[in-house]
Amino acid sequence: MKSFALTFSKAVIGLSISLVGHTSFAEENWPSKMIKIIVPLAPGGSLDAAARILGEELSKEFKQPVIVENKTGASGMIGANTVAKAPADGYTVFMTISSIVQNDILHKDAPYRLTDLTPVAETMYNPIAFSIAINHPAKTLGEFVASAKQSPGKYAFGSFGGGTTGHILGEQLARETGIVWNHIPYRGETPAVNDLLGGHIIAAFGTVGTHKQLHDTNKLRLIAVSGNKSKIAPDVPTFAEAGFPNLNTGGWTGVFVPAKTPKPIVDKLSQFFVKTVQRPEIASRLLKTGLEPTGRPHEEFSKIVARDRDVWAKLINDNQIKVD
Repeated sequence: MKSFALTFSKAVIGLSISLVGHTSFAEENWPSKMIKIIVPLAPGGSLDAAARILGEELSKEFKQPVIVENKTGASGMIGANTVAKAPADGYTVFMTISSIVQNDILHKDAPYRLTDLTPVAETMYNPIAFSIAINHPAKTLGEFVASAKQSPGKYAFGSFGGGTTGHILGEQLARETGIVWNHIPYRGETPAVNDLLGGHIIAAFGTVGTHKQLHDTNKLRLIAVSGNKSKIAPDVPTFAEAGFPNLNTGGWTGVFVPAKTPKPIVDKLSQFFVKTVQRPEIASRLLKTGLEPTGRPHEEFSKIVARDRDVWAKLINDNQIKVD
């Protein structure tokens, strides 16, 4: 009996050592197969374009295939939940926008929490564009607000989802100016822009890159951007410059992985994304999408996410934002 117990103990110890060795081997040899980048918004928008640019570079860097998969719906939560529930092995990566923080505040019954994801790197800053239909007579934000106040309840604005930055900015603008309008949430910016172009809504929030291209071809009128001055639309006033200084919040684009992903893998990914978005030729391509490359590593980005959760919690509470 003692012999059996001793043999069993040795087997367990051997198995434990083997498993530890296997884990280390997997981490050291990551990646050894295809990597999937999950994007929570529809194809055709700035985030999707940026993910494909960076996906190409990720494949070149690590010599493994990389695919981009769009998992849309529920203001990005379907994509986030897909990643949160994925194996924590570095082969499922989430590229998303700052609405992931807002969702954590607004959706208490979500099937995942923000803590189920580990921040890897901030890749880009994205000021939010506000545009109106090209046939609307207003040429400035002030003129548009004056027009909206004369037509309470008749205007509708679109955003890329309930609880996203665009939605919150729209409600904040209403609260500050007294306009009464309706919010229409979309599954990404592309369908919102399509409805704006089609005359189904009077205004929309989205990314500067997409809106600027349509502004330049006289398909819509870009009249304000949130946050800092946009590098690709420097002639467009910020909300502060247009007389609304409290609407000064921009957004970011960042990369996340499942929470228990080993730190060596998180560090490899973080170093890759920071280095890549700062390369001049890649930065130039990203800037054309309307997203402004930054490159903040894991530790710094984690602090930004935590800080922004507090900022958005206050804005959401102050503006009484609710989602169905």
